[in-house]
Amino acid sequence: MLLKTQQILSLLLMSVLLLATLKLSAQKNKVNKGIADPVDFLMDDLISQKSHNAAILGNPKIIDSPYGDAVLFNGIDDGIFLDFTPLLHLQDFTVEVIMRPDTNGLAEQRFLHLGEMVGDRIMLETRLTNDGFWYVDGLLASGGFRVIFIDPKKLHPLNEWYNVAMVNKNGKVELFINGKSEFKGELSFSPFKKGKSSIGVRQNKVFWYKGAIYKMRITPRALKPSGLLPLKNQ
Repeated sequence: MLLKTQQILSLLLMSVLLLATLKLSAQKNKVNKGIADPVDFLMDDLISQKSHNAAILGNPKIIDSPYGDAVLFNGIDDGIFLDFTPLLHLQDFTVEVIMRPDTNGLAEQRFLHLGEMVGDRIMLETRLTNDGFWYVDGLLASGGFRVIFIDPKKLHPLNEWYNVAMVNKNGKVELFINGKSEFKGELSFSPFKKGKSSIGVRQNKVFWYKGAIYKMRITPRALKPSGLLPLKNQ
């Protein structure tokens, strides 16, 4: 009887793992096939629904947020790694992250890294000040070209929720905070051909992010500001 119960539990666990893997694979395929609808990667799903496509580092915790369950990263060793990049083959795209950077983190933190380690990639980062503020540092690199967005004068209070969005339309790039444009740039852009993803840390496991993330949304087209995700505190 005990053996039969254990077999049933094992089958149930395998079913849960399979469903989680299939869900994440479906999200990956939907974006990479150029389907115009946005695809959401909910952080609580990534850590609670075990998938062969995702690896969890440390012990990120599920917490309440104004939007639903979010994930809290401790700024020390918490991270989420995906074995693919959802930007594969996309000429145009919009990347959005609903996040809350917290106090007492590192001065430099990477909360999103999509693409290759040092080649074609997107990096979204925070820079913390000593008086409770942060400013964004963004990078898009493609084919040896790059645009970098950073301005220490464009400050935002810590411990509040934000939508950080990067919009790329064939190399014309714009970075938004809560729907307001902060930077514009341009580069010769070629779609990513390979890469992986890390959330809450750089792919080489440095510059850990301290704060919460609700979700990442990938849209396979360049959105206008009116199409970006709204925040409840706006």
